[in-house]
Amino acid sequence: AIAYGSILIVVMLAIIFLFDWLIGEARISRSKAKNQA
Repeated sequence: AIAYGSILIVVMLAIIFLFDWLIGEARISRSKAKNQA
């Protein structure tokens, strides 16, 4: 059986990567908008 703690670590890492990707996407879209304007 997989330890509950290891599942929490995997979930936390997934959330961190997801937020990091979303922030990166937002920065890219902002820079594109500035270049177009």
